[in-house]
Amino acid sequence: MEVLDSLGKADTPTITCFNKIDKAPEIDLAAIVKRYKPAEAISALTGEGLDRLAKLVASLIGEGREEFSFEIPYSRADLLSEIYRRGRVLNEEYNSRGVKVTCLLLPADARSILKRLYKGQPAYETFREAQPPADTDVQTGALRATR
Repeated sequence: MEVLDSLGKADTPTITCFNKIDKAPEIDLAAIVKRYKPAEAISALTGEGLDRLAKLVASLIGEGREEFSFEIPYSRADLLSEIYRRGRVLNEEYNSRGVKVTCLLLPADARSILKRLYKGQPAYETFREAQPPADTDVQTGALRATR
C-alpha cells in the first residue's frame, strides 16, 4: 500500500492474492482470505482458484463504471486513446464524422472526456459542472455525447 500511496494511487482497488496453496500446510485458507478481503487463494501450478480470482478481478474492474457513448472526431484520437486507458470499450462504429464509441467509464472520467471534447464550444458549459442526466443527448455539429 505504501507504493500505491507514494504514486498518488492509494484509492486504487487492490486484491490480495495468496499463491502456492498447493504447497501450504493444512491451514484455514477461507479464514485468511476473509481477513484480507478482497482476496483469493490460488495455485498457479495446479490452476486451483484461478477461476475465482478472474471473477473477483472482473467484479472490481467494473465497479462504479457506467455506460457512456461519445462521438469522437478523427482529429481527437487522443480522446479515444484516453477512453481505452481509463475504461472498457464495448463497441466502436466508424462514420464520416469520427468514431462513435460505447464504453464503460467512471462518471468522473466521462466528465473529463466531455470537458475536453466540448472545450471552447457552447455545449461545454452544459457539462462543465455536473455529470449529465441519464437522458442527456447533446449535439454540437459532428460532436455528440450521450449517456
